[in-house]
Amino acid sequence: FERYRTYQEEEGEDPWSPFEDVEEWDLAQWLVKNLGQTRTDEFLKLPIHVDKLPHGPGWTCKKVTVHGNCEDENSEMMQEDVELWI
Repeated sequence: FERYRTYQEEEGEDPWSPFEDVEEWDLAQWLVKNLGQTRTDEFLKLPIHVDKLPHGPGWTCKKVTVHGNCEDENSEMMQEDVELWI
């Protein structure tokens, strides 16, 4: 395993290669762990195209400054910039 990981690093491959991304790797790992090889093979043969499934509403992110009710070391009201996903 360590030799293969060294090879991946030398070739610039991601650790989850040959999978597309870490999410695909996680799915494959879960399938094999929970369903076994035969059921995993059956799942992979299903004509599912995830990119064609219906999508929910899009998300947007807004930066918001939240003002607290405590004072900092300079006796000013504390505040924090946060991301609000809606």
